[in-house]
Amino acid sequence: MRAHLEQMMSQVRRMASDVTTVQKKMMRVTATVRSADGLVTATVGPRGHLIDLELDPKIYRRPNSGLLAQTIVDTVRQAVEQAANEVQDLLEATVPEDFHPDRLNEVFGLPKGAMRQHDSVILKAREDEDDA
Repeated sequence: MRAHLEQMMSQVRRMASDVTTVQKKMMRVTATVRSADGLVTATVGPRGHLIDLELDPKIYRRPNSGLLAQTIVDTVRQAVEQAANEVQDLLEATVPEDFHPDRLNEVFGLPKGAMRQHDSVILKAREDEDDA
């Protein structure tokens, strides 16, 4: 028990010394994804917030607002997942295993991988649970 505690304290000390470097790396994370049809490009930051959205003018050749809206949501979701995975990788390389987000998700009763998922995916899963 004591050895495990000492090991965890050593990991916490190492993590504390790396915090500034990791924070800077995390805050530089961006993800840019282009939709399959190439008409929508979304860029998100480290917390999954939309930074930039580019719409190719060709979208006006086939006006379909429903399809465009779904393409934007899907493209942003993919960018969020990509950014979240990059942030997760930075965290996993730095923090002790007991503090990994998936482990914390278990503690708080969140679905596994919740920190890597777009809100629309989490909300849909909750709606499906409520309907069941």
